[in-house]
Amino acid sequence: MRLNQMDIFELKRTLNKMASHEEPETSFSKLKLQVERALLVNIAKDGEILSDVRLGRLKEIETILRIQSSGYTCYLSGCQFTGERHRDYVRHIKSVHLCASNIICNFKHVCLRRFR
Repeated sequence: MRLNQMDIFELKRTLNKMASHEEPETSFSKLKLQVERALLVNIAKDGEILSDVRLGRLKEIETILRIQSSGYTCYLSGCQFTGERHRDYVRHIKSVHLCASNIICNFKHVCLRRFR
């Protein structure tokens, strides 16, 4: 299965299988980056020298993941929206993901209620 076709649960399982000890991200796009980083690190641990391209990609991933978003990130597959306020997140869901259902509220980053 190609990485882009995985869902968030498969990505978390994959990250755990690679013996990564970091907390999985809640954002789909950041979780994909975590899995890619773990894969590159495992390749390096196996004694294979990383090419300049792979090493550059690893540094790029590190930079992206270091930037901590205090806002609200859309967790739907492939969406990279991050809003500063919860109302921005809700407005995004209503305008972009009209047909989506069962979306987590995530108010104050703790609410697990779901939007219909």
